[in-house]
Amino acid sequence: MLDSPRGVLTGELKTRIMDNKASLLQLLEEERRTREQAEEQGLVIRWAEEPGWMALRDPTTGEWHEWRAADCFPSMVREANRHLEKGEWCG
Repeated sequence: MLDSPRGVLTGELKTRIMDNKASLLQLLEEERRTREQAEEQGLVIRWAEEPGWMALRDPTTGEWHEWRAADCFPSMVREANRHLEKGEWCG
């Protein structure tokens, strides 16, 4: 059964959702696991492969984002250097 505000789900859309239910549930489970792992790891700040850039891992999505080191706080640079000393790079 699908619940939605009136007029949002057409008959065709409901059929397509039900036909793809297993795939949709699998995608949702993968997303849940990704987010759970990201939360466990928390915010990660490392040097990116591109000189002068840092990579930040979003703790809510697990996605990596790159920022110019010159635009980051000094504490972020220190954290990236800590990972560098351990031989850890982005990705």
